[in-house]
Amino acid sequence: MYKAVFLDWHNTLSTSKFLEHLEDGSVQDRELFQRIEKSLFGKFRHLLEPWMLGQLASENITKKISKDTGLDKNSIFKAFVKSCKT
Repeated sequence: MYKAVFLDWHNTLSTSKFLEHLEDGSVQDRELFQRIEKSLFGKFRHLLEPWMLGQLASENITKKISKDTGLDKNSIFKAFVKSCKT
């Protein structure tokens, strides 16, 4: 059983970027990336640290981004999961 899971993006432990698979994907993927990034790193920037510290669940973040952008929360969550796996 794992006691800790490390997620890392953008030059802390690895060179990968958050949601990189969307940024480098199709036109539709890039649009999804831009909308999520604008919401998460703009309007909800103040939630990044609590989220990274495990004080907020990804499901809570995806609901907020979904409300802000009009994007489907399941699509956002799937993008988060895929980003963690790649």
